[in-house]
Amino acid sequence: MANVSVQFCNLLIQKFGDIAIQNYTLAAAELQESPQSEWTASELEPYSGLNRGAKLGIFYGVPIDVPEKFYQHPIRIGCFVCETDLIEQSWVDICNRFDLIVVPSQWCKSAFNRSGVKPPILVVAHGLEPEYRPYKNKSTRHHQPFVFYSTFYANAYCSRKSLEELVRTFLRTFKGRDDVILRIRTDSKAKLRELQKKYNFGELIHIDSSMGHDTESFARIYSEVHCTVHPAKGEGFGFVPFQSIACETPVIAMHETGMADYLSPDNSISLKTSGRVKGEGAGNAVGTYFAVDESHLERCLLHAFHNWQEEYQKVHALGANFRQQYQWSEVLAELMEVTQLLLESNSALEKQNVLELKIAK
Repeated sequence: MANVSVQFCNLLIQKFGDIAIQNYTLAAAELQESPQSEWTASELEPYSGLNRGAKLGIFYGVPIDVPEKFYQHPIRIGCFVCETDLIEQSWVDICNRFDLIVVPSQWCKSAFNRSGVKPPILVVAHGLEPEYRPYKNKSTRHHQPFVFYSTFYANAYCSRKSLEELVRTFLRTFKGRDDVILRIRTDSKAKLRELQKKYNFGELIHIDSSMGHDTESFARIYSEVHCTVHPAKGEGFGFVPFQSIACETPVIAMHETGMADYLSPDNSISLKTSGRVKGEGAGNAVGTYFAVDESHLERCLLHAFHNWQEEYQKVHALGANFRQQYQWSEVLAELMEVTQLLLESNSALEKQNVLELKIAK
């Protein structure tokens, strides 16, 4: 959320110039109505401030973090995300106090609508920083062993990312081989210790706990590996498969939930689902997402291993267009236009007309 917020702020500054940025998740800053002391991007620090009198306020984050005073803005835009097909009622009640809701995928839009969110909802895809590109010539399988790659933060829930299903399937699929590994990059130390006791990782699974990379260093990892495997049960958008394609690295993932907006047979290996499972986490526990078909995951892993050249050519052929299509300036263009029109509205009726004309219900 912090990284996406930075991109939103950068584009808002370019278009409107005089904006104020406040981190509402830092309680001390909110209570004191003073600028926060920590910044994801130092270039935004000069814009630190809290303008209660602004005509338009944009909140990016989790609904339950919206402070009551935010609703004083005459025009309110809320940018939110979910992983499941329903969101809890407290989120719905908060969303219904906004004029416009922005979500990153059709999956999220359907979930918000189905749950009872009334304001118009604009789908604004996430974008790609220019660092997400290939850094190596991958015209051949450039090194051994063959490396599968999976990455996520612990606070994203290991169960939602299907960590155990991936470990179990990978060990079964490649048992006895010494020319293939799974590289897991995560800070989920407790769950990893539990799985290491339950399963023998041996030399097949390597753990990378270095999570503090800058964008380019992180993007370069995709060029080091052969195939990204992302068996997440649910994503509001899903950055990892998205970034992998931009870096022209083959990816295995479900073509479901938020990932369905950009994944296709032309750019990835589609992983089958196996029924629905209950969601988890703030706002998402009332809904469901998808279980992993482990037998099909095994087939996907073997397909990627034995047909890597074919899968690489798929992502290589469309990589440049994919990066162009999903530049942040491109994906945020419509939101910037709507924001401009809302700022220019001089009455509640004009505001409503903008929303009805520009935003499809």
